[in-house]
Amino acid sequence: MMRGRRRRREGRRWTLSRATLFRLLLVVPFVVAAGWLSVGVSGSNILRLERPDRALSFQPADARARAKASEQIFLLAQGRPPQRPRPLTEPELAAMEQLARDALRRDPTVVMAWRMLGVAAAARNQAARAARMFHFAGTLSKRDLPTQLYLIEERVQQNDIGGALRQYDATLRTSGASHEILLPILVSAIGNDGIVEPLAALLNSGPPWRRAFMERLAAGTPDPAGLVQLIQLTHGSASPEEKAQIATAMQAMINRRQFAPAMRVYQLLAAADSRGSQLLRNGGFDRPNPYPPLDWQLLSGVDVGGEQQSDRLRIHAASGSGGLAARQLLLLAPGNYEISADAGATDDARAARVTWTVQCGGNDQGIMLLEQDLPALSGRIRARASFSVPAGCGAQWLRLNIRPDFDPGGVAAWIDSFALRRLGG
Repeated sequence: MMRGRRRRREGRRWTLSRATLFRLLLVVPFVVAAGWLSVGVSGSNILRLERPDRALSFQPADARARAKASEQIFLLAQGRPPQRPRPLTEPELAAMEQLARDALRRDPTVVMAWRMLGVAAAARNQAARAARMFHFAGTLSKRDLPTQLYLIEERVQQNDIGGALRQYDATLRTSGASHEILLPILVSAIGNDGIVEPLAALLNSGPPWRRAFMERLAAGTPDPAGLVQLIQLTHGSASPEEKAQIATAMQAMINRRQFAPAMRVYQLLAAADSRGSQLLRNGGFDRPNPYPPLDWQLLSGVDVGGEQQSDRLRIHAASGSGGLAARQLLLLAPGNYEISADAGATDDARAARVTWTVQCGGNDQGIMLLEQDLPALSGRIRARASFSVPAGCGAQWLRLNIRPDFDPGGVAAWIDSFALRRLGG
């Protein structure tokens, strides 16, 4: 009995209620899509597509012009947003069907004509007939976007996630115009249970639209947990370009103060060297910093800047200048901490006056947890400081700053062997 229950649960694993599916795979209703999605054409086709009434006056036997005239009746009933669509009248439906049939008698391969017969049947609540018309239109061409949108919505109504995603895949492969509509829907859908795993499997198969989808994903998603899960399932097959896009998504999370999921994304990206488990990353400045600000973010301005040199950080400022040279975003739990680092003067400039700070929050208005000037630099020194992270402080900026010095000539210092440990266990 237990085995039977487990099979039933597994059988429901990727099955959602119809209401949930409509929320997560919401598609522009096919009748609206039929009205407002157009295919760009040129040359002699323009007159046929833009003015079918005029084209018919010159070419009465033009099948495509008749199909377009049928669609135009539907468009007029839809109105232009923000107008509300109105129901088609029986004379309008009859005229639509007559024009579509006339088109098919002249050329039975005109996809738009079959689609308009489907639209008319759907308007009459003849669901079975509408499905037959749209399915036949779909067999004639995979490039008619309104038809493909109908087929997607049909899968949604049948609670068929896998079938809907396969139809998404086919449509995205064959219709460039579909990207603007379908990719944002897929991005928003990842916050819903049951979608991420089959979507990840589809992405891992390497569809040609994967890169465009990852670009959309990097621009932002309303559900960071779903994003983390999707990245976890797909980052193994990600190209270097996609990993850069994932890093952009991580940065967008940080900007939205979604620090915990941002750290999980970082841990996935940095899994090769276990940096994600460290309180402070790359404290020895002996590795690249590919994912700032959870890695070091080094400023590169003319007046103030920082760069890694010989496995240590060199920070510098022009004469009379000062400010932020390097920073890293920490994600420390509440508690007491000790931070330490080696520092010293360089041979090529006067010693800089270095200040390190730890400030609560993902912006510049958080509580200052530590602000301390390092001792005067000459040879190597070991600087230490303690600070406490209060409850409610989910992220902290560690900053290295140079205080302005108005004596002639630039200033510089080196920093190395950063360490951060929690006190009291």
